[in-house]
Amino acid sequence: MGLDGILLYLSVSLVLAVIPASIARNKGYHFGLWWFFAWLLWPAAFICVMVIHDKRQDSTDEIIKYKKLLDENVITQEEFDKKREQLLNL
Repeated sequence: MGLDGILLYLSVSLVLAVIPASIARNKGYHFGLWWFFAWLLWPAAFICVMVIHDKRQDSTDEIIKYKKLLDENVITQEEFDKKREQLLNL
């Protein structure tokens, strides 16, 4: 494998690493860390990212719970807004 082959391999691996990193970001994880993991071990990273838990779903469920409390006048609008902001800033 010559220099051209090495450069082609590096270019392809840099681009392929974006796929699992993007999926991880959409699930609430850090893009850069997943990109680096995928760059080193693309097949393993792709499998892992497909089975990891979606952090954002937890936030959505929590927001719904707090919205019900707001609707029942258990918490104030301020408390709801503060909690929603906190949950959305994973």
